[in-house]
Amino acid sequence: MSKLRELRKAKNMTQSELAKVINVSEKTISRWEKDDTLMKANKAKELAKFFNVSLGYLLGYVNRYEPYYSDEIFIGDGKGGYTSLSSEREEKLRELFYNHVEEKFTDFLKSFDFVISDNEIKAVLSHISNLNINNVKSDEFSRLVNPVMEDKINLKYMGYSKLGDGFYSWKAYENFKKSLGIDTEHTL
Repeated sequence: MSKLRELRKAKNMTQSELAKVINVSEKTISRWEKDDTLMKANKAKELAKFFNVSLGYLLGYVNRYEPYYSDEIFIGDGKGGYTSLSSEREEKLRELFYNHVEEKFTDFLKSFDFVISDNEIKAVLSHISNLNINNVKSDEFSRLVNPVMEDKINLKYMGYSKLGDGFYSWKAYENFKKSLGIDTEHTL
């Protein structure tokens, strides 16, 4: 559901006033608020900028408020749509995800009474992250991605028998985004 009505009311604006601001009819605003019609990409972006919210938030694909970023895009097909996270927002999410992974890794170490320094925790986690073939920065990623995707090799026979089923799956990152209220079905 679009958050347009909620945003408009928060600014104490009528549908007519908002229609004048973005140069559409009052009836169009009404249809958008009822989700009867899909906003055109340029108008969705104009509204997001006007309300200083992300396209994802405006269109209801992200539950938590996020500010407007000019490089976010909207792709609509007449029946629904998708937004992309801006590169700046994606970078912030990846940083949050890394902090989340570090926190969970530290919890794992605590559960087995490991006592190592903060720098050692970062070093071990960095080393593990570099070994992770799901990490595009991994040396193994570029060597394995195409053959695995083309079913030319099976990771289980390449020494990845315990964890190979998760290759090229960003399930943890997707679940992390969902925990932040991002609708990953409509966000690219």
